[in-house]
Amino acid sequence: MTLQVGGPVVRGGFVLDVDVLVGARAVAVTGDNGTGKTTLLRAVAGLERLQSGRMALGETVLDEPSSRSFVPPRSRGASMIFQDALLLPFLSALDNVAFPLRRAGQHAGPARAAAAAALERLGAGHLGPRDPSTLSGGEARRVALARALVREPAVVLLDEPFTALDRRSRTEFRSLVADALRALSVPALVVTHDDADVEALCLGEIRVVRTSEGRSVAATTVA
Repeated sequence: MTLQVGGPVVRGGFVLDVDVLVGARAVAVTGDNGTGKTTLLRAVAGLERLQSGRMALGETVLDEPSSRSFVPPRSRGASMIFQDALLLPFLSALDNVAFPLRRAGQHAGPARAAAAAALERLGAGHLGPRDPSTLSGGEARRVALARALVREPAVVLLDEPFTALDRRSRTEFRSLVADALRALSVPALVVTHDDADVEALCLGEIRVVRTSEGRSVAATTVA
């Protein structure tokens, strides 16, 4: 599966020119603050639209203004992992992981069984009955990772997922994410400022830079 994005993304008065081709691997998205790293992830997720050009995942066109083709976010098969775990406080850890499956229409029994299996794969099966408020930062991140991967996404988007963790938790969680992405083998974009993240997770890099005209440019080919 290959992710291809070509064209400008306009967000308010900000313009990000994208020319990206990523194969089934993790690629770092690096650059100074405010250059548009998160905007690139939002465009792939369908939260921002191309002004022109084309975005495709494999044979599926996700966004092509000239043909009025646009796949909405919930139909893209994209999972996002953020700086915060963002667990739903009124659900157990297990039901947080099952939530995407339930929202997609799966019955409670199969959804919870799939969620339990996803937690077990991350060595977190024991966390299933826990209330999110009782989880440590590292434990919450494991639950959030299981939730992101339970539907076997077609593309994974990670926006500085390690920044709020202490050194030990960060190392452990980075290793978990690296193993999970290798097993999944789909395009993954990882926004980070940390060279250790790039070294541990990524087989390529997209450097987002600001031009003299005030636009930002993101370009790479890692097929």
